Amino acid sequence: MNAYNGGLEDDGGKVAQMQGAIQRRFQVLLDKSVPHLGHRWAAFGGVVLIYLIRIYFLKGFYIVTYGKDRGAASHGRRLEPSSRVSSAHPT
Repeated sequence: MNAYNGGLEDDGGKVAQMQGAIQRRFQVLLDKSVPHLGHRWAAFGGVVLIYLIRIYFLKGFYIVTYGKDRGAASHGRRLEPSSRVSSAHPT
């Protein structure tokens, strides 16, 4: 028992074991997916298609991609071009 850590001197070993186990599981999944090139591309295409459909229905790339203007997107509010503040300098 160590006086500085209250008998928890083997926590570093447990953390390293857990980290190693997670890395091995990830590597096994990665190794299993390598031969399935067509399936990986199909899954990627499906994700892109879902993303594009979401952009179409929310009517905006920036709203979907950056999560901006969530209130306006969810309530269907639209700003009229005439309601925008002009940034032109007076001459």
